[in-house]
Parts: sequence; structure tokens; C-alpha cells
Amino acid sequence: MARKYSFLCLFGIFVLASILLSKSVIAQTHLREGEVSGEWTKGNSPYLIDGNISVAAGKKLIIRPGTTILFSGSFSMVVRGSINALGEKDAPIAFSFADTLKKSETSGWRGVKLYGTPLKKDTSMFVWCSIGYSNATGDKVENCRGGAIFADTYHYIELEHCTFHNNKAVTGGAIYARHSSLKIEGCRFERNRSFTDGGALCLVSCKLKMSNNIVLNNQAHSFGGGLLVQDMKAFFANNVVVENKAKFGAGIALLGDTSTLVNNTIAENHAIINGGGVHLEKSTSRFINTILWGNQSGSKEEQGYLFEGSNPRLWYCNVQKGCYKMGVFSRKTSSIDEDFNNIDKDPDFTRADTAFYGLSIGSPCIDYGIPDTSSLYLPKTDVAYKYRIKGRAIDIGAHEFGATVDGDSDKSKDDDNKDNDTKPKLRLTAYPNPSDGEFRVLVSNPEHKSLALLISNSSGNVLLKNPINKSDEVFILQVEIKDSPGIYMMIVTDEDGKMISRKKMIVTK
Repeated sequence: MARKYSFLCLFGIFVLASILLSKSVIAQTHLREGEVSGEWTKGNSPYLIDGNISVAAGKKLIIRPGTTILFSGSFSMVVRGSINALGEKDAPIAFSFADTLKKSETSGWRGVKLYGTPLKKDTSMFVWCSIGYSNATGDKVENCRGGAIFADTYHYIELEHCTFHNNKAVTGGAIYARHSSLKIEGCRFERNRSFTDGGALCLVSCKLKMSNNIVLNNQAHSFGGGLLVQDMKAFFANNVVVENKAKFGAGIALLGDTSTLVNNTIAENHAIINGGGVHLEKSTSRFINTILWGNQSGSKEEQGYLFEGSNPRLWYCNVQKGCYKMGVFSRKTSSIDEDFNNIDKDPDFTRADTAFYGLSIGSPCIDYGIPDTSSLYLPKTDVAYKYRIKGRAIDIGAHEFGATVDGDSDKSKDDDNKDNDTKPKLRLTAYPNPSDGEFRVLVSNPEHKSLALLISNSSGNVLLKNPINKSDEVFILQVEIKDSPGIYMMIVTDEDGKMISRKKMIVTK
């Protein structure tokens, strides 16, 4: 009897184990080489990718929160349509290599490659994603750029609250983009590597707004340990660029650049030759409310280096040893164009996790920023999503000392959405903003309600009303307002005409 009981127990265990094993197998999805589209979910993950996959033109791939995507070899995802990887804070989406324990220089997956044309208006979004262990070091030139993300002539890419780590490429360790439009907000770039330029990011001839990011401990062999920006007029705000390495411009390399850098902290980067903090070449960039401190070139303290044809302007910045102690290749072609109200005082950094390279009490950077910020179009929060401005004036650097945390960082000053935080949040975005009269409006509709989008002028006259159907989870509308500069209001209403969300659009011409 005892033997029979033991046999039944063993049989039962075997059956139970078989059921559990079958469920675990079912929970995995194997994909070989070919086209993909539709929807990927956490319930069917991990998705094991065993070949090069692609999203065809006109197609869309939606990836749900909590989904894991693992590439088993040197494979890539080519996107000629669009991808929406919309994770959540407590359920991020992961892109990674299946065997991260491999130590080979050639191991890793080949990243996501987005291709567009000037005539295509595709939009791709990566929100709350962790993207790591890519390796774009193949033989072909295009396979060598952008470890995690490569973008060429792509209409619009939004990266929000993503982490890029342990990626490498010949150029642009984590991201390489050219002739594309990008918004990068609240992301973290760490331990990425480039064998030439752009340890974390290499961006060429792009439209860019980059705010509230941390660029930490990345490395490039030549230019831009943190990032390289070339031939651009971008906007950088509230970024912490620290502890990166390169030969030239360990923090940031700006080539042919006319960008505006506001309230950034560029500190303790190390260049082997020149430009510990920033390297400028044929650039007239503006630095406002920015900290340049503790950066080194070789064994000397050097916050920046001006190569040929560089004439930057610095207002209300804190520059170690002063602006005129930056290295200069030739004073005949390069010099500080404006040195207005800058200081040279130890910012007294704190290394606390909640305020990484923040300001300690008594820091000379507190309340010392430019008095009038109205023309800067700054984000309403600092890099830690604490409200600006606390005190008499804005602080210098990426952190605002003593400010309170914004409970809902997704909402702008003009967003009156008061929904309960536990509900899915409707997102209303417009880009570029300000615009020349041609812009796009994006509404993410997670609750699938019948909504409407209204655009009105400053007098309250409705110029456009467009329905958003229940099936439109992500609604995108191209808008054109010509020869009528001013402030316009974009409003989303529910079925009863009640306003749910609103934002301002500034049209400049």
C-alpha cells in the first residue's frame, strides 16, 4: 500500500511538473527572421528573437508594459513603419541580449534601426524601456552606428524615462541619429561605449529637444564621451553630464553647432587631450545657467576647449577658473563671444541618489540663475522632477535646491488633467513647440474613449475640431497654421464636451 501511495505521489508530481513546464513554454514566444507587427504582451513574453526581424512600411508594432524582448544572436529589428514600446514605471519593457554573460567583443544584438524618408510621417515612441547589451560593430557602415537605436531620416522619435546601458558601437554607443526629429526626456545613459565618436549619443543634423537626462560614465575613443552633436540647433535643458571619458570633449562635443544649453550640469568628465567638459568646433552655442566644474584634460583642469571658428556665449554660468581660462586653438578665429554674469565658485555638489550632482545648502549656485526665464521655454521641473523655481530666482545647474517633487511629471503647466493617478493617463503632445505654423499633435488614448481635439486661437475661436475614435489608441494629426503667429490652445474633450487636457502651442510666423 505504501509503495502504491509513493507511486501515486511521484506520478502526481510528474504530471504537475509537466503542466508547469508546458505553461512556461507557452509563455515564451519564439520569432525567427521575418516581418512583425500587431501587439506584443507581457503574457506572451519573453519574446526570443532568433533572426533579423522588421516592421514594414505602413505597419505598426505595439509593445505592452512588462514585456521582455531577448535577441539570441547578432540580430536587429529594422523599422520602416513605426514602433510604440509604451512601458510603465512599475512595468518597464526590456530589450536585451539573451546571454549577457558572454564576454566576447562581438557578442550582443544589433539594436533597433529606424528608417524613414522625407515624405513619410511615422512616429515611434519608447517609454519606460530598458535597452542594453547591444553591439553595433559589424562590417557594414550602417551596422556600425547606434548600438541600441539607429535612426535615418525618421520623422519623429520620442524617448521618455528609458535606460540605455552597456551598449556599444563604432559611432554612437547607444544612439546614432541623422536627419531625424527626436525628443529625449528623463532618460539615463550609462556605461555605453563608442570606438570613435559619441559614447552615449551621436546626433547629426537632427531636430532635438533633450531635457532631464543623466549621461553618466560613458566612453568614446575620439570626440564626445557623453554625446557628440553636429550641425544642429538643438535645445538642452536640465541634463546631468558627468564622469564620461574621451580624447576630445569628454562631456559634450559640439561641432558646427548653434544649440542652446540651459541649466545643465557638466562635471568631472575627463578628456585625454582637450575639452574636459565641452569641445567646440565652428560652434556658436549658448550656455545659460550651466555648471562647468571639475572637468579635466590630461592632468589639468579644463572646462572647455575652443577649436577653429568657435564663439560661444555664456550667461549666468558657474565655470571653474572662469570662461577665459578655457583652452583655445587660435585666438584669431575663436573666443568667448559673451561672458555675462558668470561666477567661479565651488558649486558644493551632493552625491545623494535623490539629487545626483545636486546642490548642498549654501551653494553659490542657489538663486543665482538668469532672472527672466520666460523666453527660455524651460521644462517646469528640474532633472529630479522637482518644481522650478524655488526661491528668488532659478538655480544654476540641473537641480533646483529645496524644491518639491512634481507628483505628475507628465503634465505641463497648461495641463488641467486631474484624473486619479491610478487610472491610465491620457497624453497630449505637440511638436515642434514653438513651431513655424506646421506641427503635429499626438494624443495617446489608453482608455479608448470617444474624444475630440480642438484647436483655438487666443480669442477663443475654434479653428479646428477633430474626433478621436475609441479605436484610436494613439491619434496623430498634422496641423498647418500659416501667416498667423500667436498662441494657440490645443484641447481634448470627452463625449460630453468636458475638457480633459490642454496645452499651448506657440506659432512664431
